[in-house]
Amino acid sequence: MTLLRGIVALSLLGLIAGCGSSVTTSGKNVKEFFVVTEGWFWQYTNPDHTEVYEVWSMGEADRSGETVNVFAWKFADTQALAEDELANPPELFFMETFWTKDDDGVWFWGAGEGDGTGHDDTPWSTEFLDPPLQFGGTDMYAGQTPIEGGTSGLNWTAEYVEDIDSMDTGAGVFRDVMHIRFVDENESHPFAGDYYLARQAGIVQFDLMHHPDQPWTLKKYEQ
Repeated sequence: MTLLRGIVALSLLGLIAGCGSSVTTSGKNVKEFFVVTEGWFWQYTNPDHTEVYEVWSMGEADRSGETVNVFAWKFADTQALAEDELANPPELFFMETFWTKDDDGVWFWGAGEGDGTGHDDTPWSTEFLDPPLQFGGTDMYAGQTPIEGGTSGLNWTAEYVEDIDSMDTGAGVFRDVMHIRFVDENESHPFAGDYYLARQAGIVQFDLMHHPDQPWTLKKYEQ
């Protein structure tokens, strides 16, 4: 009987140890949620605007001596955007934003003016950031201590605010969405705001601090 009890006790310990190891998880890697593939484009809408944002991934390019992934932006109504797709070259790219991905995560390098006619009321910064700002890391947990950084005289944080089980946009229903708050200390920079990212889709919504309560939500994306 004593031997049997010993065997049962050892078995239970083994089960407990096995359960403990099975719940060990790693954090999320923001690189899996941030798409930089050349040729992709995303279109974002807001119910208060007839215009939409269209963002095109242009691939890698040299900017200020650094190799970065360039996103080119348009802002117009859908008819003007359709006509611009037929233009050679396109005329509505008013801004570029610069990003990189490496072993530590995703980095934001600022923005520059585009090749097109511009935006009549553009609020965008057009500075190249060196050093860049870390947008997210490779082992992130909701609620963890924010990533801190600084550039151009401002301190920044990138905070993984929450996991969202499901987010419904005009482009579909996205599961397991990361909500990242990327802000400067004054919450005044044009790119400071809340970003929502889904695997294999990229940014599915953004809500910038200088236009509070006006989220831009993904309507469609293509590759």
